[in-house]
Amino acid sequence: MLIGHPNEDPIKKELVQLTESHTKFEQESKIKLGKAFIDCADANSRSKSLECSLQIAQDELKRFNEQNEQRSLISDIEIQLRDFQTRCTDIEIEKQRIQNDFDEYYQRTHHLEESQQKSIQNGTAHGRFQVQSSLLDPIIENNNSIDIPILKENGENETHDEPIMPLDQIDPIVNHNHTEKYDNINGHDSVNELIEAQKQIVLLRENLNKTNERVVSAEDSYRSEQERYRSLISEHELIRDELNQLKIRL
Repeated sequence: MLIGHPNEDPIKKELVQLTESHTKFEQESKIKLGKAFIDCADANSRSKSLECSLQIAQDELKRFNEQNEQRSLISDIEIQLRDFQTRCTDIEIEKQRIQNDFDEYYQRTHHLEESQQKSIQNGTAHGRFQVQSSLLDPIIENNNSIDIPILKENGENETHDEPIMPLDQIDPIVNHNHTEKYDNINGHDSVNELIEAQKQIVLLRENLNKTNERVVSAEDSYRSEQERYRSLISEHELIRDELNQLKIRL
């Protein structure tokens, strides 16, 4: 029977204790290491989450700036729209004024044409009166002639062979000739006024056509700006909805 060393038991006990301590340390170390891995994963996850939050905040700031730019742009377009509306109104007023002038000159031309036609008709009637007067001349000469004595050089009286028309028959003819001359002058003036009015009408038509072209161009520009305005409003509302959704997510 072998006899053990007297210090063997304490050494074994110490070894057992050391082994147990080591095992316990390993277990605790594994637990701590596992927790460390978990904490590290959580930290990484939180870091990524913070990065995402930062990116979202940056995107939100960018969209906010874009929204401000859109608002400024929308405000500018609204001002342009009001300017276009004012221009369209001014052009429409100018168009109406030219149309009124055109109608006035048209009525004036129509009145001058009627006056010219009456002058022509009066001239024809005067021509017929002259023919009738020439036919009545022999009768006047035969029935109403007055012999005027003419004194010769030798003192004897001589009867003038040419008949003299009485004053009551001369006055209507003189008045007729004067009236015909006056009508011819008025007719000539009416023709000149008619020509001038026709020139004015042509000029007014040209101005009216130019004004209509300006109105059409202004209306096209106005419609184009309205389309642009509606597009920007839609984009503005879309950005605002996206911002609201981002705020809800955060």
